[in-house]
Amino acid sequence: MGGFVKDSTALSILVQINARFGAGEPIEEMVALQKEFKIFSNKHTLRSSFALLHIAPPPGKERQRWYRYLQELRKYPSDKRGVNGHDRIVQAIEGNLESAKPLPMRLIVHAAKENPAVTVSMATPIVFSKQKYVVVSVPTAAGRDVRQDIAREVRARRATGKR
Repeated sequence: MGGFVKDSTALSILVQINARFGAGEPIEEMVALQKEFKIFSNKHTLRSSFALLHIAPPPGKERQRWYRYLQELRKYPSDKRGVNGHDRIVQAIEGNLESAKPLPMRLIVHAAKENPAVTVSMATPIVFSKQKYVVVSVPTAAGRDVRQDIAREVRARRATGKR
């Protein structure tokens, strides 16, 4: 996310998603919405689904960057062979919401340098709770790190005379 939206925006989005898919009433509401409207399916992009749920930054540049990031997830690998990161997230949400015993869900991030793939697992991500969650982890880097990497690449190209 760091290369697309500000770090503070990324944190805000994580809070929105995790609140919407949290334990108890939030996940129950999402199950009901999925049953009635099929918000998450291969017929809808994450951009469309999250926009419908109003999971986005306020209107403006950050919102457009967020939507671009969601589209870019199609280029990310996932822990499921032959499935890109975007589709893996959609499948995980859809599968959980339509399962016999849906679990709350948690979106977390991990260092892209350590693992460039979107991963899905079951875990207890909240240390003070024994509640199991479906955990979706997306690769990311801090915005500052991404900008420094780009600057290094530009300097290296200039040094070799390539533009």
